Amino acid sequence: MTDPGLTERPADPAPDRAASPTAISTDPAQVTGAPRTEAAADRAPDRRAYLRHLTGDAVSTAGRLAGFTSIIRQTVVGVGAAAVRGLEGSAEMETPDASFGVSPAPAVAPAPAVAPAPATPRDPVQALTSVQHEFLAGASGATMAVNDPSGPPHLTDSMVHWDGTLLRLPAQLFTARATNVDRDPRVSLLVHGASPESWVAITGTASLVHGDQAGIETRLILAKYVTEDELERRWAELAADGDRIVIQVRPTRFVWRLA
Repeated sequence: MTDPGLTERPADPAPDRAASPTAISTDPAQVTGAPRTEAAADRAPDRRAYLRHLTGDAVSTAGRLAGFTSIIRQTVVGVGAAAVRGLEGSAEMETPDASFGVSPAPAVAPAPAVAPAPATPRDPVQALTSVQHEFLAGASGATMAVNDPSGPPHLTDSMVHWDGTLLRLPAQLFTARATNVDRDPRVSLLVHGASPESWVAITGTASLVHGDQAGIETRLILAKYVTEDELERRWAELAADGDRIVIQVRPTRFVWRLA
């Protein structure tokens, strides 16, 4: 006798595909087998509206990007044109291609600048008037300032002689004034006139004169202050030390105060 629990279930009859022209349905309710409800019907338009919204945003974003690209391209073109206009002798910039950006202008090396010839400094002595020359020739004396290595300037009073080009001051070889001039020739002089209200401040370059030439120039200085009879006697007293020199100062600047 056959057991009912082991009885084989007859196979379902195969569907007739020819009889069903729409065998595969695109309806979600039919695909899943779930019944199509009213809520599912309402969601379909919502999805279509959401897709349309996304499509509109994408189009708007693409438009903004296209606008930014155009602005950037125009800015680059403007900057390039301004840079080219600022270069003298540079070639004209090629017309930029709106589709592919700016075509760079060919690099043109600017012509080398010609340095102006240095101006020849004017000799301040040439600008002196006859009154100023007379003041220097008749000066009673001068205070000389030299650069001392310890810091402050070294000051000394001296006789002075003006020959129309440079000033002469008598000195001795082994003195601080001569040593400082030999080390640093930049000096200053305050030349005194007949009255305390008249003076001239002079900046200049100093040099030392030695030997026989120093004797000749020392006597030239003494001749301004002593008589002809006293000149040789005075020179003999100075020459006895054997270290007589003369400091020559060539002026580079004058500051006048004439009362």
